[in-house]
Amino acid sequence: MKLKIFGLVFSILLITVLAGLASAAVVAAPVSFSNSTLPSDDTTTRTLMFNFNLTSSDIANANIILSVAGLSGWAPALSKTSDAIAPSATNTYNLQVTAPKYTNSPTAGAIAVNYSNGTSIASIPVSITLNNHNSLIFTPAPAALTKSANLTNVTLRNDGNQVLNSITASIANNSITDSEGEVLSLSLVSSKAQPFSLNPGENITLNVSYSSDPEDIDLLLGETSTIMRASSGSANATTTIKFINEFCDFGERGNDVRIVSVSDETSSNGNFKWELLQDVEVEVKVENNANDDDDITVELMVYDKSDGNDLYSAEQTVFVEQDERESVLFNFILPADTPDNGRIYVKAYIDEDEQCVSHWSSTSFETINLESKERWDVGMTDVEVESPLLCGERATVEAEVHNIGKEDQNKVLVSLTSDDLSIDEDITVTNLDVGESKKISFPIEIPRDAEEKLYQLELQARHHYNKGSDNYEDLTERILKSFNVQGNCIAKPSSEILISPTLESEARAGRDMIIRTSIKNLGKDTMQVSIVPFGYEAWSQLKSVEPSAVTLAGGESKDVSITLTPNEDASGDQRFTIRAASGTKTSDQEVSVFVQPTSSPVSGLWNSIRENWVVWIIVLANIILIVAIIIAAVRLSRRE
Repeated sequence: MKLKIFGLVFSILLITVLAGLASAAVVAAPVSFSNSTLPSDDTTTRTLMFNFNLTSSDIANANIILSVAGLSGWAPALSKTSDAIAPSATNTYNLQVTAPKYTNSPTAGAIAVNYSNGTSIASIPVSITLNNHNSLIFTPAPAALTKSANLTNVTLRNDGNQVLNSITASIANNSITDSEGEVLSLSLVSSKAQPFSLNPGENITLNVSYSSDPEDIDLLLGETSTIMRASSGSANATTTIKFINEFCDFGERGNDVRIVSVSDETSSNGNFKWELLQDVEVEVKVENNANDDDDITVELMVYDKSDGNDLYSAEQTVFVEQDERESVLFNFILPADTPDNGRIYVKAYIDEDEQCVSHWSSTSFETINLESKERWDVGMTDVEVESPLLCGERATVEAEVHNIGKEDQNKVLVSLTSDDLSIDEDITVTNLDVGESKKISFPIEIPRDAEEKLYQLELQARHHYNKGSDNYEDLTERILKSFNVQGNCIAKPSSEILISPTLESEARAGRDMIIRTSIKNLGKDTMQVSIVPFGYEAWSQLKSVEPSAVTLAGGESKDVSITLTPNEDASGDQRFTIRAASGTKTSDQEVSVFVQPTSSPVSGLWNSIRENWVVWIIVLANIILIVAIIIAAVRLSRRE
């Protein structure tokens, strides 16, 4: 009986000891956490991490629960909310919190550590204080100004956690200025009078605008910018104000016209990779979205973005039916001063001030990629000569010589030749540096006996001069320039027959006109020559050719009389041609006459009186006699 009682007491005591041991387990924990941070717009920077260890002295696994009290609005997150710690083991945990945007107030909380049965083990205090953060930002980036959009809105925000006072905003020089010194004045208006204040997180709208007429804006094509600043003490912000100058004079307007594509039709891969002075072709495809068929004008320009120079420009107008597309081809020589990364701008319009577009796909220009230059290279452009030129006239052939290679040229010899006109001229151009151009002029004289026809001049340049050998080691391709010679020419006989006409009588409408024509055999052999006038049919009638054929010994000449009768309504300068033919040999001579108009009735009567005065005296005497007889008869009848 005593043994049973002792066993029972021992069991109760053991249970009590074990229970006591269990409840007496110690979990070591940190006393508290504290930290401070500097908030910014970067979420990662505003995130805090607290690491802590828990150690179990229990003889068995310690099952624990972790939770956070307080820290509302800071998004507290524990790495674990429950765990089992082995006897005498230490486990690591962390607490992550995120500082709310724009807050400047300290905060506090605690990490509660409990057994799984709810028994409290520890409460770890957490305290956080925030540093003052002064910050201004422009957000988002403002839209660009254009010729068709003269106002843009800029948003300025207090991005810190302190109230900012005495904030000022300004635009550098109150303008946008391009690299060539062209200026577009800007104005800045804020929704609050400057200086102004902003609470943490508060925005203010700033309006930037210009008042210039679009067609008066001379900024470089493309994008030009200036800086806008805002400041309050240590808080500063900057943003970029952009102006995009479009090719359309008044900016892009309307939707009636669309540029479908701008294509390089020259290079094999269509990437606008060209050589200087190369013949190139660009295709522009346009679409008419208007309600009617209409003419669309397309303009193309090769543009140097560094200085705003228009290197080449042309325009074409094409008729496009409603909802249809048409293509326009531009063929030109790429100017010698085109820079690498030069631009091709295109615009299409019906009425430019109402309907104009200057972009296609996602771009408003194409970039020219120049092929690698030769070490020694020269080109010639702008070859000009007046046309037509008279025989015997002196004229000037002008051209421009360009150094398009990589080396300076000490001497360039340019030759101008024409075998048909016996022209052979040289000009030496000296000190032609890389990228430099020089104009040259050749004096020429057209021979008096040149044939009236189309001629070609040939230009060619020798370059890469070797001073040691006094030779030019490179030669350019030939350039041909065509022009006409017409008028004032001494005709070279096309055969051995010379025609010399002379007007023998007055050329008057309605009267015979006689042209005495000398026909001479310039050869040595006797020939039978036929004379045939032609080209008179519109203003006269051929009356006779006497004789119509003559036989001429070598060197002999004979006269032929040609009679024409000008029509009654003929007057002024008239022309016809006399042809002399002998077998396959012919010679033509143009004759020019001035035909007097036919006489008026009064002048005709006077001419008749002057030429037949005797007859007119007899007629007048008869009239007087008749009148006298009538008067005498009347008087006699009155007496009776």
